[in-house]
Amino acid sequence: MTKIVLPIKKRKPEIQTQKCSITRVSAPSPSPKPLNNADQKSKSIITEEFKVALHVMIFKAEGIDNPTNYPSVNNRAYNVVYWLKPDEEASTKIAVGVNPERNQDDMIVLENLDDEVFLNVEVQRFNSLLDPGTSSGKVVVGRVKIPVP
Repeated sequence: MTKIVLPIKKRKPEIQTQKCSITRVSAPSPSPKPLNNADQKSKSIITEEFKVALHVMIFKAEGIDNPTNYPSVNNRAYNVVYWLKPDEEASTKIAVGVNPERNQDDMIVLENLDDEVFLNVEVQRFNSLLDPGTSSGKVVVGRVKIPVP
């Protein structure tokens, strides 16, 4: 008697693609460095330095509270928190509504391009009656980790 084992079908998660762009940002204006040469009394060389920055653009969040599932919801407050390093978080202003629009952009300077870097993004909901147990009054309702090219 032989047993046939069928593979278990795995559920494929929905993955939304996100765009990341890297922009060169001028560093603070450099000061001329004097060069002394035996043939020339004095001349200056200006070295231009560039830092690489990640241009983060946040437009809106969709499908957080589906109106068909929650018909009475229309005034929940949300914001987006994003970071490359855990201690250097930035956030958008708090927006109210079912599909809040933010239309905000920011530049995050990348210090070392050799490191493996991820942009972490979280959508947070504030003061919801569905989440009374949170001590800070906010709960993460969406999260994504995007590799920086």
